Formats: sequence, C-alpha cells, structure tokens
Amino acid sequence: MAAREARTVFIALAILLLLIGSEGCGGGGSNNSTSAPSAPLGTARVSWDPVTTYTDNTPMISVDYNIYYRKEPSNSFTPDKVIHLSNPGSNTNYYFTNLSSGTYYFAVSAIDPNSGVESELSEQKVKILP
Repeated sequence: MAAREARTVFIALAILLLLIGSEGCGGGGSNNSTSAPSAPLGTARVSWDPVTTYTDNTPMISVDYNIYYRKEPSNSFTPDKVIHLSNPGSNTNYYFTNLSSGTYYFAVSAIDPNSGVESELSEQKVKILP
C-alpha cells in the first residue's frame, strides 16, 4: 500500500488547466459532458487532461478530482470553495456559471479514491470577468 500511495502523490503533475468564458451571468455549475455550449456570460470552463496512470505507468482504474477556486489573490493557494468530482471518467470539464465580476483563481488536483492520497495542485490559472 505504501508504494501505491507514494506513486499517487505525483499523479496530477500532467494536469493541464484551461479557462474560457466571458462576463455576465448564468446559473449553477455542471460537469455535463454533452457538446460544449458556447460560453454564456458569467461563466468559466475548467478543463484538464485526465490522469490515467501513476508515475510508474501503472494504470489507474479510477480517479477523483478536486477543483479549487477562490476570488482573491493569495501567495499560497487557499481556496474559497472546492468542487469534488467522483470518478468522472474521461469527462474532465467543469462549467462554472453565475459568476459575478472579478478575478477568479482555479487549480485542480487528482485523488486516488482507494487510498485517499491527493496529488499536488496543478498550476493556478486566472479568469477575469469584468
């Protein structure tokens, strides 16, 4: 078990985080994998590459993700909120809607659901909504 936990710590290093959207308002949040809608006002889409293997190339059977986000800058990423996605498969998109104007900071981590070990956070990305 210790060897698998050690491998899991580094599983999210390859996460690529993308943000798209524009200003305005919407309603709610979703990780719906249907065709990507045009970004309505007040939205941000967080998207990342799925984690499929441990660092030693052992396949991962399932993986959970946490999406951390906040509205104020911080030297250390302390989130205002966390969205937990349990084993979303290949659906590695999450749409934030109903966002007020301001600057948002996002980061993603991967979690091995068997051991509970969470990876380091991805690079923090910024989305500005006027």
